[in-house]
Amino acid sequence: LKVSLRPGRSADALEAGHKVIERGGDNGNTYMYISNALAIDERYDEAEMYIHKGLERCNEQSHAEKAVFYTLLGDIYSARDILDKCYQYYDSAMIYAPDNAWLLNNYAYKLAENGGDLLKAETMSVKAMKISPDNPTYIDTYAWIMFKMESYFIARVYMEQAIAKLDVNATDVAIYYEHYGDILAMSGDVDGAVEQWLKAQEAGGDSTILRKKIELKQYIEDETNSTDNSSDTTGVGNGM
Repeated sequence: LKVSLRPGRSADALEAGHKVIERGGDNGNTYMYISNALAIDERYDEAEMYIHKGLERCNEQSHAEKAVFYTLLGDIYSARDILDKCYQYYDSAMIYAPDNAWLLNNYAYKLAENGGDLLKAETMSVKAMKISPDNPTYIDTYAWIMFKMESYFIARVYMEQAIAKLDVNATDVAIYYEHYGDILAMSGDVDGAVEQWLKAQEAGGDSTILRKKIELKQYIEDETNSTDNSSDTTGVGNGM
């Protein structure tokens, strides 16, 4: 089940999960792995079905498991851009895990990306950074919230911290460079912005909006919210 938590492995997760269930492992943890693997492969309807099966097996003391399941539901509806349900499930998860940095970051980023309550997003983002101060994703989220608040100097300071802590060999570095470029553009450093956008493109970022930024040498707001720097839908093993 642990090995199956990779893209393209949901069929393996289902097979392994059913074998575990047959051998007495009919518990929340098993359904957590299955639903995670299905969500990673964007098999959201099936993932949601297994999440609810897992929730049915939780008792009143299963706070950690409930937090993971509700966060997964929030992530699923985040991916579908059904924001009311996304926030509803994140709020439910917060009841059981108010100090989980992964959840706090995901919730804060989604609010910032979709014109939500930026003060609420800022509060959650600061809390996530205090819990995990060296995580570049969490620092990037805070920088992006500052960007949305038009506090470009603060956004630049934190974005540079995120870049400094970044693993340049990671698969998701493009969004960091794109964010940095956006912040530089709105700070008046057009040449620096284009340099970062080109880095994003070289790192695999290939959205229409990114190409337009490079071509026009200016920041353009992405109304489709196609880039996302919330954590992956991988609740198992992330501190819950």
